[in-house]
Amino acid sequence: MSLMGLTVLIAALTADPNQASAPVTLSYTAVQATNEGHGERRFERGLEKVQKALEGLDFDTFTRVASGSESVDIGDEARFPIDDHYALTMSPISKSEDGRVRVRSRITVTRDGKSRDALDTTQAMVPGKLMNLGGLPMGKGELVVVLSVGK
Repeated sequence: MSLMGLTVLIAALTADPNQASAPVTLSYTAVQATNEGHGERRFERGLEKVQKALEGLDFDTFTRVASGSESVDIGDEARFPIDDHYALTMSPISKSEDGRVRVRSRITVTRDGKSRDALDTTQAMVPGKLMNLGGLPMGKGELVVVLSVGK
């Protein structure tokens, strides 16, 4: 048996079966971020849980567009509609021993009946911590999607 084959066998035999089969809770909040010329930042009601993740952005008005969560197994995916044009797909790829979850996140945009990936990224997420995806145009501002994975 080759060294690589032995390594794969040992990894398979020592893997925690509960970790591989435990579902991961994926959550998102989609926000339209705009500059309205206010002297202070304004966060729409319902954004309290994600406000801290938005505070460092260069906008003064934050409006909730959509939010949701779903528990899925490693390798499966959750699909969330954001609005008439954007949709988010999240797929947990793996979970490390320290609890971090590698997640592939894609935002697709549909215009004139044609869909394409507007953003496609993979990130290591710490359970309970928030992560922003953004930069896509939305109305007179930008779409910011705040992601999290459950503990």
